[in-house]
Amino acid sequence: MKFFIIKCESEISFRGMAPSPVWILVALVVCVGQLCLGQVNPNRYQNIQDVVDKNVPVQENIRRIRDSLMYPYEQFEVTKIADMNVLVQYNLRFPLPFYGFYFNYTWISLHGHIAFSQSPPSTLRPLKLPVDDWPTKPDPSFIGPFHMEAAIGEKSEADDLNPGVYVRIIPDIGSASGNVKPNDWTPDQIRMEEAAVKEALTEDIQSGIIGAEFFTPKHVIIITWRNVTFNGGSTGTKKISNTFQAVIATDEILTYCLFNYEQLKWTSATNAGGGPGDGLGGIPAFVGFNAGNGTRAFEYMPYSQNARITNLVYNGQVNGKSGRHIFRIDEEINSGVCNYEPGLSSPELFLSPQSGNMLGGVLVNMTGPCFSKNQRIKAKFKDVEVTCQYRNRNHATCLTPRIFYIGYIDVFLTIGDGAFQFATQFYLEPPDEAKEVVYVKNREDIHQTNPLSLDVEWSTGNLTYNQGAAVSLTLWAYRETGPLPEIVFVDSLVESVPNKGSYTITPSDYNNRNNWDTRDIGFGFIQVNLTNPAAEGLTDTPTLWSRPIPLGWYFQPQWQRYDGPEWARMKCDNWMQREDRLNTFANSVNRCPCTLGQALADKGRFGPDPSCDMNMNTGCYLHKESKHCVRSGVPNFDGNGQQCCYDNDNYLILTADTPYGGSPARSHPFGGFPYFDTGKVPSLSHWVNDLMAYYFCCRWQDPETEGCWAYRKLRSSQDCAGYQSPNASGVFGDPHFITFDNLEYTFNGLGEYVLVRVNNRANQIDIQGRFTQVVDEQRAIRLRASELTSVAMKDNVSSTVEIQIRNIEARWRYRLDVLVDHNRVYFDRPHQKVQAFRGVTVYVPGNIHNQSNVIVQFQSGAGVEVVESMGHMSCRVLLPRSFMNSTRGLMGNWSGTQDDDFTTPLGDIPVAPQSGQTNFDAIHRLFGLKWVVKDSEDPEKPIGRSLFYHEFGRSSSTYYNETFQPIMDRKPTIYSNTTLTPEMVNRVCSLSYQCYFDYAITGNRDFATSTRYSEDSLKTLKSDGLKPLITCGALLTPRHGHKSSRQYIIGTRVKFFCEPGYMIVGETYRDCSPNGVWSYPEEGETTCVDEVVYNAHRAALTAGISLAIIVPLVVIGACLIAFLLGQKRKTEANFLNKRDLNPRMTELKVLNPKSTDDDPVKVKMLDG
Repeated sequence: MKFFIIKCESEISFRGMAPSPVWILVALVVCVGQLCLGQVNPNRYQNIQDVVDKNVPVQENIRRIRDSLMYPYEQFEVTKIADMNVLVQYNLRFPLPFYGFYFNYTWISLHGHIAFSQSPPSTLRPLKLPVDDWPTKPDPSFIGPFHMEAAIGEKSEADDLNPGVYVRIIPDIGSASGNVKPNDWTPDQIRMEEAAVKEALTEDIQSGIIGAEFFTPKHVIIITWRNVTFNGGSTGTKKISNTFQAVIATDEILTYCLFNYEQLKWTSATNAGGGPGDGLGGIPAFVGFNAGNGTRAFEYMPYSQNARITNLVYNGQVNGKSGRHIFRIDEEINSGVCNYEPGLSSPELFLSPQSGNMLGGVLVNMTGPCFSKNQRIKAKFKDVEVTCQYRNRNHATCLTPRIFYIGYIDVFLTIGDGAFQFATQFYLEPPDEAKEVVYVKNREDIHQTNPLSLDVEWSTGNLTYNQGAAVSLTLWAYRETGPLPEIVFVDSLVESVPNKGSYTITPSDYNNRNNWDTRDIGFGFIQVNLTNPAAEGLTDTPTLWSRPIPLGWYFQPQWQRYDGPEWARMKCDNWMQREDRLNTFANSVNRCPCTLGQALADKGRFGPDPSCDMNMNTGCYLHKESKHCVRSGVPNFDGNGQQCCYDNDNYLILTADTPYGGSPARSHPFGGFPYFDTGKVPSLSHWVNDLMAYYFCCRWQDPETEGCWAYRKLRSSQDCAGYQSPNASGVFGDPHFITFDNLEYTFNGLGEYVLVRVNNRANQIDIQGRFTQVVDEQRAIRLRASELTSVAMKDNVSSTVEIQIRNIEARWRYRLDVLVDHNRVYFDRPHQKVQAFRGVTVYVPGNIHNQSNVIVQFQSGAGVEVVESMGHMSCRVLLPRSFMNSTRGLMGNWSGTQDDDFTTPLGDIPVAPQSGQTNFDAIHRLFGLKWVVKDSEDPEKPIGRSLFYHEFGRSSSTYYNETFQPIMDRKPTIYSNTTLTPEMVNRVCSLSYQCYFDYAITGNRDFATSTRYSEDSLKTLKSDGLKPLITCGALLTPRHGHKSSRQYIIGTRVKFFCEPGYMIVGETYRDCSPNGVWSYPEEGETTCVDEVVYNAHRAALTAGISLAIIVPLVVIGACLIAFLLGQKRKTEANFLNKRDLNPRMTELKVLNPKSTDDDPVKVKMLDG
């Protein structure tokens, strides 16, 4: 079958027919015009069918639908809803995300709402949502375009449709809906019409609310209330009627909702105080959304339950239509309509996107005040003002300025000369971890100094949908040599290329450049922006930045030309000279854990390093021999940080062994306060002070050069000999505690309590837990049990972090909610897995995609881990040893003994630790309840005030119930009216009294299993993960050599070897002794010596030894000869002297020459 599509905003497609040449020409003209204007994403439409209603082109149907306020509904779609049958159920064949929940069913009500429960909303007025008394009183989830008791109205003579409630459900393309259709409609015609509705809705949503630019609905629900009147009206009032509509569209992740109001002639039923003759007065209808189950609600002000409700027909102006209002409703409720009226509604401001690169240039869409084309629109990001551009009454755009900062900043907006009263927050991302919108396809090439080419790619839609628009690629660099950090322009790489999303750079094209003012810089960014923003309807261009990249591929020819062939050594030497002038810092950062297990367990001080993360990024380009790296979760007060990398055997890699190990950082990747200061800029100072040195000294030189060894010495991985594991405490189940000193006990209070409080000169931190009553969902009753449902925490200077468990029906996407300074934050995008805030870092492990494990790290080294397991929450607190003897609260006094774990806020110890597992009542009354916190601080109890965020008029008192009586038996009785048996409990719980306790009380196997898992994992963490490890410390690898093992635990024997061409000198092996000391090198420290030098040295040594032996012998021989000769001369001299005295002797001597002086004859003769 032939298939032909023209992709443009006014899309036309033909299936199974020959397209008219004239029609194709017209369509092409329209399409090209729209592409040139940049009004449309040309890649969007793929599934349009072709004709509806007797060969009318789909484009005409789309235009017809979009021209009308109301989406189409037909007589055959009217439901059986009537005055005596106000509710009809529909089973959806798809999941519908709504307000954090996930539904596949719905009830349509005559009373102006779409419910996700058969229980109707309360009829009491004014309607107060959410319902605090849930589950005692129903609190259904519902969407309420006009929730008020209604009745079927009267059909006028001019009407061609009957009054009533009409429902059209359009599932995903490819399956015809279940709606009844006229007999002359074929399935293909049904699909064609539904495709036209979807395409019209796609265009309306994408152009109607910010943040929906890429949204395409899979499923659509259209509910129309036509000519419904108010309930309780007198005779003749049925003609006073309202007609309105709710259109819901979802792609199973995002959900949008349109409220269309055609006419509103009445506001209130008589039971709400409305007049029986006109339906006016009293308390008008509720307009908004309710999440249900006692959680959250959104009331659409200033219209809901207010006399201004009839203004819904005239306001909205979505898609330029009076009476149309739009919302995003999947996770939170965000309005796409300006609706601010002083005193009646709060001045809200919505942004899309809600985060961006701190380098600036991000195009941010804004909705809040009603914009006017003739008024100036100004926004203030932190303290930098920018001028924004008018789009329509509900929409303006701004470009973010460059702000050296990380985390949430305040954003304010004003129109005209008014005050900045519309406010929200925007998250600034560090350049190294911001979403990649410009990148080099072959990652290896960017690190080279002479690549043949670089294939650069970028996200075209972040600039404009018009792929024919001209864009420019430029090169920028960063330096900190002046009084303030600066980003400087380097070169234009290419100008006016089509916005196709890719371009190949040939580095050799820039070999002859002479950037005399920037060639001292080693790294920078590739920037992509519009060459002519005015052609795209913009006053200024959005800017796309790459992450920081080394610039050896650009500057190497210039470095070679001006610094000579030893340019890398020269730049490495310059870095070392500068480093020598700076203060030493390595001893001020945390020591690395010895093993990967310890590093993963020390969640307060170390978190995953995005550059080498076994769960997110296994490339590990700068750490090739590493399995996983961790880094300091929060910079210290000087902005320094630590990095630790581990090999496949899970042992710490030292830079003494290889240049690919971790290293301390003078500048932490998150920077330091104040972020705009030299050495403190997020990401960029880290590149200046730490990363570029690696490139100059090791990456662009041989790793065995003097420069690389010097770098490894200056950025040496400290061994773990001085590492001290933290201690841990935890709470889980119906709440069971294991203190820092391993005391186990149970406390089942209701309310908000101090888990850990430290308040001294060295450390200040508050960690609090909220315990709520356990609800049996199936029986809708509250049990005599409680559980942890929220944890809030803050140290002396940090933001406040709160982690809440979500309602059971709301866990389809996220298991836990995270609030930072009362704002919800999410961690489901790869570049937002780790987020930094004031004095605290919050992250979700890379392998967690449902936000069920959240770790909080404070600057003091304290850490909190919150885990959701099988629908239940547990919390672990990890503290470094500097907190010892200073903790108070339900997690005990960490002192090394359990005797003081039950210390109250006033310092007394009313319960002995030996009764911790038996005397539940005493613990409850005399210890646990004493640690409850209120909204204001009690001056008589030094426990602080509640840190929790209380919405909808709630307070800490809402959750506190001093009279609550939990079950306090260590081994509760299993109720006889259940099928649960002690044997079943024991199979799950074994010897765990905590698990048995929870299973027996709740009858919930998942609850008990979660308790057992949390208990076991905490005990394993304390016994194994945090267990001290005795090591022998670093053992240096000789230069030009290697070791048989990099381990340094007791019992390890390390043998040394040298590379070919080198000879080993000194000790050939070392042993790690039981006392944590390497064996003494009796042969001297091990070194590897060049073979030629070694042989020359040996020859010289041999010659020296030879000379040392021969010369003394020669001297001794010469001396002996000289001595003998001297003796001979002396003897002869004596003889001559004697001869002169005795001539006769001479004569005898002559006669007998063989005689001697000892001859008796001679002697005798002499004597004679």
